[in-house]
Amino acid sequence: MKGGEHLTVKLNKRAFEHSKRLIEKGSYVFDEKDMWSEHKPSAQEENEYIKKYNFDEYGKWYLVVDADEKEDTKGRYKFPYGDFAKVHRCGGAGWRKQGGTI
Repeated sequence: MKGGEHLTVKLNKRAFEHSKRLIEKGSYVFDEKDMWSEHKPSAQEENEYIKKYNFDEYGKWYLVVDADEKEDTKGRYKFPYGDFAKVHRCGGAGWRKQGGTI
């Protein structure tokens, strides 16, 4: 980024609440930190999920929204935490590995 530019990202409160509900009902996987590459949904799985549901539902699986990205695009959503069924510990671990923070 150049001087003066900044990302316009914010916590996706719907996703945060969704993740809490999933954890409360036991829908989580306490997997190893480096397993995300094996557990994350593929691009095809993401596309199928969006087609079956919509971008609002897709967005509930990403803890950050990038307001600089267009609505109804995958690029708008950052920091995935699950596989469209369960919360994965390794999803969050991947953010730290990439240097991301919320």
